[in-house]
Amino acid sequence: IAATYTGESWWLDGRYETLSPRFDINAMGYMKELNQQALDVMLGYKRTRPVGPLQEYSIAVEEWNVADHDGFFVRSLTALELRAQDRAFNKYFINPAILLPGTWDPYETGDGARFERPFRVSWVFAFDTDERRTIVGSLGSDGVKDVHDEFWRANVQAAIKVRPAPKLEVELQSKLSLYRKLMRMVDCTDPAGEACTVDSQTRRYLFARLDSTALSLTSRATFAPTSRLAFQAYAQLFLATGDYLDYFAATTQGAQPAIRYADLMPDPQAADPANAFLRKAALNLNLAAYWEPTPGTRLSLVYTREQQGATDNDVPGLRTRGLFRGPTGDVVLMKLVYFL
Repeated sequence: IAATYTGESWWLDGRYETLSPRFDINAMGYMKELNQQALDVMLGYKRTRPVGPLQEYSIAVEEWNVADHDGFFVRSLTALELRAQDRAFNKYFINPAILLPGTWDPYETGDGARFERPFRVSWVFAFDTDERRTIVGSLGSDGVKDVHDEFWRANVQAAIKVRPAPKLEVELQSKLSLYRKLMRMVDCTDPAGEACTVDSQTRRYLFARLDSTALSLTSRATFAPTSRLAFQAYAQLFLATGDYLDYFAATTQGAQPAIRYADLMPDPQAADPANAFLRKAALNLNLAAYWEPTPGTRLSLVYTREQQGATDNDVPGLRTRGLFRGPTGDVVLMKLVYFL
């Protein structure tokens, strides 16, 4: 159900959506919102006439609440949204928000248990220059910080797009992701020490704080010398590292239990040195050529290379050493499409 009011400057948008517990169309696992209902209300003001250095701007407040049909709140968010465009056609977006306590994460354990969400604040920031320029840039950041806990997350991304000629475009992108003290579930066992099943009534959940860092560097290039011939190139370097630090355990009874932060007891003996870290390095390359000799006919030639690094797991940090010592996959594909 949705209702919208749009005036000269003010606008109001309200939406309510519900998926009943028995309406299960999630056989392939693509709809995690089963058994949930959501109410989203946004009130905003927009000025389309220039004022000071701004060409236009808008301000909106949003209240978004999600709850399941069993009476548990999944998310409760209050946000402020600011959008603006200056006289040089640069765009700005700022979106601070508060994620209220008293909500539960039904996805962390993967077995229907609900894990308490702490009180958090979040932000999103984005800046984009005029898309019509020869050189186009963008900068963005988003993050989350627990108010009463140690966890915080931050992502920073930047991109630049250059069009040195009408038929040539080159784009460079980078993204850095930082997670610190993130509480994640490691495993679940029954009283016999076996992995939990749907029949397990007593469950021991093991959690650990995760520190992780990931860096992605991506480049793209497109060259179309004629309307029927085009070349594309793509390359991505991905580096990631993660370490499990402090371990905690909680024992529950019954199916779909509610696990609170206060239920987590320190369990230093649960640390597994062999699985306490993650190191990954990968390089992906893609070269493609497309030719249309006649209307309706298309010849494609694509080369793809996937390079996985043989990284040293006992060495912390982002490292490219061993990138060319790991497994490699090379694929050459040729495809011809002809319409009779």
